[in-house]
Amino acid sequence: MTDDLDQLDAALRRDIRRLGTQLGGTLVRQVGPDLLEQVEQVQQLRGASKLRPLKGQRLNDALAGQSLPGELADYAPGFNQDNLLIINIESVPAVENLDCILD
Repeated sequence: MTDDLDQLDAALRRDIRRLGTQLGGTLVRQVGPDLLEQVEQVQQLRGASKLRPLKGQRLNDALAGQSLPGELADYAPGFNQDNLLIINIESVPAVENLDCILD
């Protein structure tokens, strides 16, 4: 039984890698190779995937690390708990900015 689960886990990991590669290639073709080179670009994607429905100044404040007020502190994370953000880092400028992107 354990061997079956190990084989399934390995197959799923391969599928996730392949999905990430295909998704990254599609995004680069549609948007361009500098898609995720800047910290600000990644932050905006994080805001769109993890902090919806925040917008405007409240979103910018949350992305800057400020606490969300009142009920939003529980609502936004719960609303987005099933969202996943995958970042595909491939270009030299993106690799050079990697520490800042991941901060």
